[in-house]
Amino acid sequence: GRRVQRDLYSAFLIMNVKDNRKEIDRQKCLERWDQFIRLHDEEIKRLHLHSCVVSSMGI
Repeated sequence: GRRVQRDLYSAFLIMNVKDNRKEIDRQKCLERWDQFIRLHDEEIKRLHLHSCVVSSMGI
């Protein structure tokens, strides 16, 4: 139920693929989610603070 910027989320998923490059490694996602969402939120705040947000970014 939380909003995440689509390109950052796509990068997160790509970062967590299995070695076969065909599946997402759910365990890696769970282990890395807290750090990802912390960094995501910091970046969104930074973009808003510097008025760098454009509607096409999906924020």
